[in-house]
Amino acid sequence: NTMLQHPLDLKYKDNILYIADTYNNRIVKADILNKKVEIIKRRLKPFGSHTINNIRW
Repeated sequence: NTMLQHPLDLKYKDNILYIADTYNNRIVKADILNKKVEIIKRRLKPFGSHTINNIRW
């Protein structure tokens, strides 16, 4: 169970939903087919741009 706080952006690619959990400075990966959620990137710098799995945030 992953709690989100102020998710401001979503990206979808290959049945994976990537969620920018802005207030927690992290990217959350939700695998739609396997019904799994995991945090894939923590402690992102605020106001910066990031590239994860060829998706730019």
